[in-house]
Amino acid sequence: MSRSIFKRLAEPEEAILLVKERLGLSLVERILGQGAISVGITDLEGRLLAESITSPRPLPWYPRSLVDGCAVRSVDVAGAFEDRPVTLRYGGRIKIGEKPARPLEPGECMEIDTGAWVPVGADAVVPIEYVTRPREGEARIERGASPGQGIALPATDVATGDQVAWPGAPGTPELVAALAAIGVKRVKATRRVRAAVFSTGDELVEPGSDPGDAGIFDSNRFQLIAWMKRLGYEVLDLGIARDTIEDVEDMIIKAVGEDADVVVTSGGTSAGLEDVVYRALGRRGEVIVHGLRIKPGKPTILGSVGEDRLFIGLPGNPRSAANVFEKVVTRLLSTLGLPSPAYSPRVVEATTVTALPAEKGRHTIVPVSLAPGSGGFLAFPVAKDSYMIASYPKAEGVTIIPAGAHTPPRPGSKIRVELSREPGDKVIYLTDTRLISPPTRPGVKNLYFPTGTPETVIQLLPPGQVVVTSLTPKVEEVAEATEEARRSIVLATRSGQCRRAAVFLPYSTRTKLPGDPVRVPAPRAETAMVMLEQGYVDCALVPGDYAEGLDGFNLEEVDTERVALARVVEPKP
Repeated sequence: MSRSIFKRLAEPEEAILLVKERLGLSLVERILGQGAISVGITDLEGRLLAESITSPRPLPWYPRSLVDGCAVRSVDVAGAFEDRPVTLRYGGRIKIGEKPARPLEPGECMEIDTGAWVPVGADAVVPIEYVTRPREGEARIERGASPGQGIALPATDVATGDQVAWPGAPGTPELVAALAAIGVKRVKATRRVRAAVFSTGDELVEPGSDPGDAGIFDSNRFQLIAWMKRLGYEVLDLGIARDTIEDVEDMIIKAVGEDADVVVTSGGTSAGLEDVVYRALGRRGEVIVHGLRIKPGKPTILGSVGEDRLFIGLPGNPRSAANVFEKVVTRLLSTLGLPSPAYSPRVVEATTVTALPAEKGRHTIVPVSLAPGSGGFLAFPVAKDSYMIASYPKAEGVTIIPAGAHTPPRPGSKIRVELSREPGDKVIYLTDTRLISPPTRPGVKNLYFPTGTPETVIQLLPPGQVVVTSLTPKVEEVAEATEEARRSIVLATRSGQCRRAAVFLPYSTRTKLPGDPVRVPAPRAETAMVMLEQGYVDCALVPGDYAEGLDGFNLEEVDTERVALARVVEPKP
C-alpha cells in the first residue's frame, strides 16, 4: 500500500471555499426536503427554519423614546442651549408601557421614559441631562433638538411584510429573539441536523475499559460528540473503527444508512501506511481537501459523501483536532448554512455603503451584514440602534468605532469587521417596494436597505446583486435591469394641510412641498404612513403604492419614478 504525500496544503479560507463550491446549499436543501414539523421557538436549537417568516406589523409600531428625557416640539426648543434655556410648561410624565392620555400642546413638554410611547404633537425628545425643573409646572430645556431626534420611529427595525427569517436559517438565539419580537411563538422547522461521529485507530480503547500496556483512551470522539450536542445536533455515536479501509468504509456506509448529514471522524488522516481514511472516503465520496496550512492540524481531510453530505476528517492528535474544529470547522459549518458555534472573531476589511453612527466619548458597536462587492466586502449596517432586534439575525459581524475617532465612517470608508458567522447569500433591496413579492429561497436572506442615493451603492455591487432599486441612467447600466415599472410619488394629507411632513428618505431632497413644512425624515415608507395614520404628522411624501386604499386622506401625485427589477443570481446548487 502506497503513502499519500501532502504535495499541496490549502489555506483554511481556501479549503472552506473549495468545499462550498462543491456542496453549495445542497446540505440545507436536503434537510429541508425531508419535511417539517411545528415547533416552539425555544426548540429551534440544532434545526433549520423551514419557512419564510415576514413581520405582520411594523416594529416599532409607534414612536418610542430612545432616552429618558422630555418629549417636545422641535420648533419650541429651537436655539435652546445651556446659557439660553427655553422654559416650557411641564405636562406630566409618560411611563413605559402606557399610551399617552392626550397630545402634546404647543409650548409644553412631557417627561418620558426610555422606550415609552411618544405623544402625538411631539417630534423630538431632549435627554434628561439637559432638563431642569426650576419650579412646579415648568421645565427648563437647555438643548435644542431636530425633528425625529431621540425617537425610535415606526418600522425602522422592520416594516410590515419584511422578511425576518428565511428557509434554512439556523435556529440561533438571535433568530429566536427576532421571532418573539414580532409575536411569533411557533414555526415550521426541520428535524435536528444529524452528525455521525467515529474515531479510527488500532490503539484506541473505550474509556472505562482496560487499556493494557499500549492502549490509548479515545478522547477525541467524546469531545466531538460534546461539541455537536452543544449545537443541538442529533449525534450518532458509531464508536471506533480499526485501521483498515474496509472498517472505515463500513463506518461511512453506516453513517449514510442512519441518514447523517455530517460525518466527523478523527485519526487516520495523515500520510502513514495505516492512515486509510482518505482511501475509504475516495471509495464512498470525494476528497476535496487533504492537508491544511495550519499548525497544529495539517493532516485534515474535508470532503463529501455522496452528493449532499459533509465529511470532516480531523487529525488524531487531540490538540490538532481541537484546533482545526475551533478555527476551521466552525466556519465551514456556518458557510454551508448549518448550525455552528460562536468562534474566535475573524476580522475582514469592508467598505461601508452608508455613514455609521458614532457617539463621542464611547465605543460604538455597529452590527453589519456583508455582501460581495466589486472590490471586496460591502458592509450594510443592520440593527444599528439598541431597540432593534427583529433585523439583528441578518448581521454577520460587528464593526467597532473607537471613542476617540475624530469622525465616524462615511459612505465608502474602509472599516474592520469582526465576523460572528460567515457571510451568506442575500438579495439586497435599496428602496421600499410593493411592486414585487420578494423571493424566498433556501439559505438566502432578503436585506432591506432604503437609501437616498442607490446609484452610489450599486456601483460597488457586482451585476445582479440588486433586485429592486430606483433608476437613473447610470444605475440602469450597472444594475442590468430586465424589467422596469413606473411608480407614482404622492403627498398624502389630512384635510389638505401640510405643516409637519414625514418624508420618505429617498425623496428628502428631490421634491419640494407646499408651504415649506417641518420635515421628519422617514427611512422606510411605512414609517411615514404610520406616523400619518397615528397623527404625529399631517402629511406624508411616499410611493403611491403605500398610500393606496387609505380612507380619510387627500392624495396628490407630485412626481413619478422609474423602478428597476434587476436580474437575480441564483445560488449554486
